[in-house]
Amino acid sequence: MDDEENFFTESMLAHVLGALEHEGLIDVVGLTDDGEEVYQLTEKGFEFYMTQAISFDQWLQIGYKSGFCSPPVCYSHDGVPMTAGELEELDEGYEPCMHLLRVYEDPAMKKGVEAHHPPSTWRATNLGWTD
Repeated sequence: MDDEENFFTESMLAHVLGALEHEGLIDVVGLTDDGEEVYQLTEKGFEFYMTQAISFDQWLQIGYKSGFCSPPVCYSHDGVPMTAGELEELDEGYEPCMHLLRVYEDPAMKKGVEAHHPPSTWRATNLGWTD
């Protein structure tokens, strides 16, 4: 195998998981049908993970690969990402709720959007995200 320093053995990964559990960063929350342990980040683990230096693109990719969000698309040119059922509801006159995130290019854009779109500020306030 080329570049073996980038590979991990099962015992190495078990050691890492044990260390993370010992530090209180993860907890075993159950077992799979095959008897494998299922882990979850603890609050301490989440805080530690979120304070690590990752780029916005890396953070967004983690969300995408974890199934939390779509890749960035353009509302004007690509439309809103919807399921067939949501599109059908919309066509029938219903208003399915589709949560969107606006990605700002810089702090000035954030200020500009929030100055003209009150839901961007009151939703953040309702979530406790503002000071």
